[in-house]
Amino acid sequence: MSSKETEIIQYIKSISEKNFTNENSIVKIGDDATLVSSKNHYQLITTDASVEGTHFNIDKISPEDIGWKCAISNISDIAAMGGNPENALVSIGIREKVETSWVNSVMDGIKNAMDKYGANIVGGDIVKSTTIFINITLTGLPSLDSESNPIWLSRKTAKDGDYIAVTGNLGSSLMALSLLDSDDEVRLNNPAWSKHVRPEARIETGILAVSSGIRTGMDISDGLINDLEKISLSSKHDILINIEKIPVFPYLQTFLSKSESVDIALNSGEEYELILIGSKQKLNQVNSLSNVEITTIGKVINKNESSPAVKITSVDGKPYLPKSKSWKHFYE
Repeated sequence: MSSKETEIIQYIKSISEKNFTNENSIVKIGDDATLVSSKNHYQLITTDASVEGTHFNIDKISPEDIGWKCAISNISDIAAMGGNPENALVSIGIREKVETSWVNSVMDGIKNAMDKYGANIVGGDIVKSTTIFINITLTGLPSLDSESNPIWLSRKTAKDGDYIAVTGNLGSSLMALSLLDSDDEVRLNNPAWSKHVRPEARIETGILAVSSGIRTGMDISDGLINDLEKISLSSKHDILINIEKIPVFPYLQTFLSKSESVDIALNSGEEYELILIGSKQKLNQVNSLSNVEITTIGKVINKNESSPAVKITSVDGKPYLPKSKSWKHFYE
């Protein structure tokens, strides 16, 4: 289903490709990062912005956690391409009355995340703004095959018979958002909150995936259903998901029904787990080598040029319609 965000991205894609003469661009707009080459050197490039009121609340989340999560959203894009993060430019917009110590703590959080995944902060910009925002541009190194050619994960390459898998479990981030109005003690003692403000990027698993022959995937930033729809649209294939196979964040199921838990897992954004699509053999190989559990949840079922879609079935084979919606920047 088209949205304002999708329409804007499609327009930007159309003007960037119009009269396109840059032969150095290998992967253009449409995946989690672009891939460019220059004199036999290949580089991944991604950028992501986090905005006060949309992505974070400065009264509820510590500046270190805000910085960490902003960094992870970019690092995860590199993971979603099967690469390693390298160098970052950080731009921050702040109100005039924001304390310098707050900005320094945000930068500490960004640096700690970059340090963990082997990346460096190499520059940036700071400006006055009525709304606080943090924008990071991150470069990375793609994985290479035996002949030193770049290999990567794409949204465009799903095909009939491929299996669909996800790393980790889902639902903690959306659960954590429901805690925003709770007391500090309630939020900080809930395991979903720590996963929400301190997510991990699956760099190692992304690299294992491409080295095992997986060529289709992305990270989960806007919710499993929403992101699967992006793959379905890009690959022009229908996708079938079995609701019984969805790996749900365990804590959810301690006080919610199974259907409520699954509904949250299907629609939870900012999870930064990976969707991996390929043969069962290749997915099993990645699972055997990865330090994170990988769960097969469905299949790519057939080519559909006109209206590719994601279909969800319950245990009895009947269609399942989630009660909540995945994250979108714009709801029409």
